Amino acid sequence: MVKTPTFIFHKMSNHGASHPVVARLTMQTDDLLRAVDIGQKARDDIMQVYFGLQNRLLHCYDLADKIFEARKRTLNEYVEQLRQGNNSIPFVIDLQMNAESFLLASKPYIRDLVKAINLLFGAKLPVDAKVFWDKTGAGNSDIVKWATAEFGKDHPITKMFADDDGWIAEMIKKRNAVEHPEDKNGTLVIENYRFKNGRVLPPSWYRDGSKNPNPSDIFADIATMRENMLTLGEDIVALALDHKGLSKVLRIVEIPVEKRDPKVPKRLQIGLSKEALAKFPKEASSEDGTAKTENPAG
Repeated sequence: MVKTPTFIFHKMSNHGASHPVVARLTMQTDDLLRAVDIGQKARDDIMQVYFGLQNRLLHCYDLADKIFEARKRTLNEYVEQLRQGNNSIPFVIDLQMNAESFLLASKPYIRDLVKAINLLFGAKLPVDAKVFWDKTGAGNSDIVKWATAEFGKDHPITKMFADDDGWIAEMIKKRNAVEHPEDKNGTLVIENYRFKNGRVLPPSWYRDGSKNPNPSDIFADIATMRENMLTLGEDIVALALDHKGLSKVLRIVEIPVEKRDPKVPKRLQIGLSKEALAKFPKEASSEDGTAKTENPAG
């Protein structure tokens, strides 16, 4: 008697295609890679790295969501107390722990982006987050030096890494200030809601002991950091494929926010070049330059 094989299924994630990280970091990457003839092995290797990046960034997003949800609960409770005529100061529970965890989780993601760069560009950079930022503050990181030597200082790839130096540097310095307090990056100070000069101040953070301790809005910073991490991950793919050379009839186009499918909110997709669009009748293409075909990469 032949036994029916038993299949064991594992739930790999709490997030589906509607999450921007899943849609933009893996599903979108797979779509873009299919527009270039790089071979199945290379595509599989890149996708393996991006699945790992997806999991790391999802963890960062989850930690950020905890912080934002705690803020929302805190403010709702604060408003209710005011309605009842009570005086109080809001306090976001676990803000310090979750913010520190977010920073600690961000560094491995930045580090593993180097794996993607090495595969996509054929680089041989050390897999270390420090290649993305210049400790001197001059914006001349190892990855900028590499891109300058490879493509020139005015190339879009070089400019992208130069532009990203600032936020990556501060994020990693904050992370180092958590893990190595009182070191050269200072000690991370997180201030919850507090009463000062007759008003309630929102939470902020800064590196005490650093050269320029500058308190900033912790919620806005974390929201910006996680979006920047996602955008950098997908832009690396887009610029690499553009450099490798798409077909003359294709280009990578950005989908306007209001036109993104909420079920799969991808940001980038393959569309037709201006030259190809000129040859297509208006009904054969959409406003954003995407051909109305089943597989424009064909």
